[in-house]
Amino acid sequence: MEYRSNYSFYNRTYSVVYTLNGCPSPSASGTVTVKPVPTVSVNSPSVCNGTSATLTATPSLAGGTYLWNTGATTASITVTPSETTIYSVVYTLNGCPSPSASGTVTVKPVPTVSVNSPTVCNGTSATLTATPSLAGGTYLWNTGATTASITVSPSSTTIYSVVYTLNGCPSPSASGTVTVITIPTVTADPKNVCIDGSVNLTGLPLGGTWSGDHVTGNTFSANGLSAGSYVVTYTISGANGCSRSVNTTITVNALPTVTADAKNVCSGSTVGLTGSPSGGTWSGENVTGNTFNATGLSAGSYTVTYTYMNSVTGCQKSANATIVVSNCSTALCTYTQGYYGNLGGKSCAGGVTYSTKELIAKALSSYPDHKMVIGKAGNSFWMTDSAADIDKIIEILPGGGNSYALTLGGDKEITTISGSYLKKGTINNTLLAQTITLGLNLGIDSQLGHLELHSGKLAVAEPEGGCGSNTPKPRSCSYGEYTPTINEYKYYDIPAIVNLLPNKTVQGLFEMANKALGGDPLPAGITLSGLANAVDIINNAFDGCKISMGYDQTPLTCIEDRASFVVYPVPIVDYPTIHYNFNYPTNVTIQVRSFNTNGTVVYSQSDVFDGSDTDRDVIVNYNFNTGVPQIYFIRVITNIGSSSKQVISH
Repeated sequence: MEYRSNYSFYNRTYSVVYTLNGCPSPSASGTVTVKPVPTVSVNSPSVCNGTSATLTATPSLAGGTYLWNTGATTASITVTPSETTIYSVVYTLNGCPSPSASGTVTVKPVPTVSVNSPTVCNGTSATLTATPSLAGGTYLWNTGATTASITVSPSSTTIYSVVYTLNGCPSPSASGTVTVITIPTVTADPKNVCIDGSVNLTGLPLGGTWSGDHVTGNTFSANGLSAGSYVVTYTISGANGCSRSVNTTITVNALPTVTADAKNVCSGSTVGLTGSPSGGTWSGENVTGNTFNATGLSAGSYTVTYTYMNSVTGCQKSANATIVVSNCSTALCTYTQGYYGNLGGKSCAGGVTYSTKELIAKALSSYPDHKMVIGKAGNSFWMTDSAADIDKIIEILPGGGNSYALTLGGDKEITTISGSYLKKGTINNTLLAQTITLGLNLGIDSQLGHLELHSGKLAVAEPEGGCGSNTPKPRSCSYGEYTPTINEYKYYDIPAIVNLLPNKTVQGLFEMANKALGGDPLPAGITLSGLANAVDIINNAFDGCKISMGYDQTPLTCIEDRASFVVYPVPIVDYPTIHYNFNYPTNVTIQVRSFNTNGTVVYSQSDVFDGSDTDRDVIVNYNFNTGVPQIYFIRVITNIGSSSKQVISH
């Protein structure tokens, strides 16, 4: 007998003897061939629901046939079960079937996932969250993120997607949309405003709202604020509560410091207005430019306004000034030390002519008991209208020297003056001499003491009718005289010391001078020499009787080219024409001069202008046409001036 393994064929021989009636047959044999029974195995894959799986039968011996429970007869089958399923196969080889073998296709569920879709304002972030049907998987966003939630900040509406994978099975892609509410770019304009002013706020796009301190609606108020920078906010609002804001700066500028100077002016006159800083404008009744005109005005106080604008900030401020109009038409009479020291002098007061002695007597008689006191009680000189005192006054004036306080130790008559108070027979103390003189002047003119004093230029005019006249000579320009201004005022610089007087009048100046001479302490800023100077100016200002025209008068300006002319045509072709119109009759000489260092006169002609012609044209009888362009000077000479022009010939 021969044996083989299960996977091989093997044969077994069997013999038999048949006996019949005791008679055995020859032995006969037969062989049994044994075929192997194959085995088969099947894989068991896992797949995601909805996908296919391949099962493969692997036999122990090749060459057979397959029969699956699905009816398939191939070694491998592809199936798509919706749930876990067992598949079996029988493998037959040489008619021998294998035991049935099976494989299980495990079907895994495919998860689903959903994503929220938020709405956000431009410039802000949004969070998207993937919500799966089954837990335990992983995430993959189209941004590359692998978390369940992502935070994004898109500038416009954007779609985001995610795939959720569980046990290797990816979900269908799910998406969420981030809707972006867009607010346009917001701008806010910086502004400048002056203290106590207001400014309209502007921004784009229109329709926004303003917020911040000192903001009402779209107006910023700088009322009560200090100069500096202030921040305000402009906001544009949109859908879904979205808004966009921007800040801007409001610069509050300081107001300029403006002052306007008070002025005094005589009725019928004008006065120049002054304010600080320069460059502002004046307004008010009777104001033209920077001049106040008191013509036709009654005595009293008038208010004018000075307004100045800072050209850089645009801020302006105004200040008022008071113009005091006085009736100054009465002539005020003063005389100098020199006059009072001149025995043979003649003078005028109130329209009456006086000798020196008579004028001194008149002055002293106006004081109580006809007695004028210089200094203070207990330290003074006194004088009366007695002949002896009058003679002594004439003798000791004019005086000079340093100014100092008296040290008399009592009240002395002027006739006793001696020692250091005299030098070469005249007063050796300027303040004493000037104060005596001012006292006499106050005695002869009671109105002089009321004259208001302040620093500035005091203008005085000569009386029109001479002694006793109260009419000032009118100023005018004259083009028939070499002196262009007729009857111009005289101007006296009143020093600033008078601003420190308690009583700012000539009488107050006299009183302060007496206190100084008497040895009283002086207010800060007032000195003896300063008082002497101020008293001297008043004594001189109205010398011989003058009329006050007030302070800060503008000098009359008479500027004119008195020989101006026009020459035409230019360039000159042959004989030019001279055109002129003078405001005065005059002889006229027309000269043609060569263009050289000497200016040689090459031609001259004369003309007479009687002033009656409105315009006058005169042909110059000199042929400028030399065939070559040349430069000449034409000069016109009148009785009071000349003028030249450079011309060129054609």
